[in-house]
Amino acid sequence: LTRLANIVGLVQMRAFLDSDAPHWEEQLRTNLWSQWFVAHAAGRHMVAEGGGAIAMVASVSGVYGARNQAAYGAAKAGVMSLARTLADEWGPFGVRINCVAPDITAVPRLVDMVPGTEEQALAMFDQMAQAEGVPLRRFGRTHEIAGPLLFLLSDLSSFMTGQTLVVDGGTMI
Repeated sequence: LTRLANIVGLVQMRAFLDSDAPHWEEQLRTNLWSQWFVAHAAGRHMVAEGGGAIAMVASVSGVYGARNQAAYGAAKAGVMSLARTLADEWGPFGVRINCVAPDITAVPRLVDMVPGTEEQALAMFDQMAQAEGVPLRRFGRTHEIAGPLLFLLSDLSSFMTGQTLVVDGGTMI
């Protein structure tokens, strides 16, 4: 069976009243349309093959509102809706589609923006998480997002489709 992790994301923080149509178009193109293009191509193959699994990366910004992330959140909510719809349409062909919705995660792009070593950047992010009251008191690490993605692509989740796993360090508690 074909298995695909469909990972894409780029948030551009902007207050809603400061946003414009090109900003929204870029956020939707990057965060929703790219997921659509990949799923469309992979889905044709998986349906013809008689099965498969896709795990998409959404965001908690698509689950609840996040200041200065209206376009990004709308796109990521669209990803979760797309996954539910495809799960319904492709389930009869043995194709499963699920999502992971991470929150604050120290992705390499973010770590690279901080002067100093990776360890210093992670320490700074963890201090920010503590100040914000994140129950696990730190930012997530990329491998902690990869684990749920692998679970959703594995046979351990063979009776799951159309679901979103929130991986947020407890921020939604």
